[in-house]
Amino acid sequence: YRPVLDGGQGPQVLAQSGIALEEGALYRLTFDVWGEGAVEQPLDVRVTYGYGGGIGDETAGTGTLVVDDFVMDDVTDGSYESVERRFTATHTDANYAIQFFVDTDTDNNHVWVDNVVLVLLARGTVVSVK
Repeated sequence: YRPVLDGGQGPQVLAQSGIALEEGALYRLTFDVWGEGAVEQPLDVRVTYGYGGGIGDETAGTGTLVVDDFVMDDVTDGSYESVERRFTATHTDANYAIQFFVDTDTDNNHVWVDNVVLVLLARGTVVSVK
């Protein structure tokens, strides 16, 4: 499945909810991305909770920006780039969402996202100071 984020339609969000994350735990997010056209589309990825039904709104809820304004090296060559980011969850919640969004309107150029994988690397440690 290769969803398309179409910048020509204004800001668009591709999101998946129902993801359980633990506060203090370290995660690795990987995905492949590719695009078309001469204009690069900056891609943002946010992991968020408490969005109250606004999963398609990149400003809803409380989240962590995992990828900020990622731009492919060459959007015209037809090949994909693999992206890997590590992040620490700031809150325990069973209904996090991963949101991929383009926040520019660039004349109907497209960004494809595929092979999204989220892996727990290490659980957080609670330190008690007396």
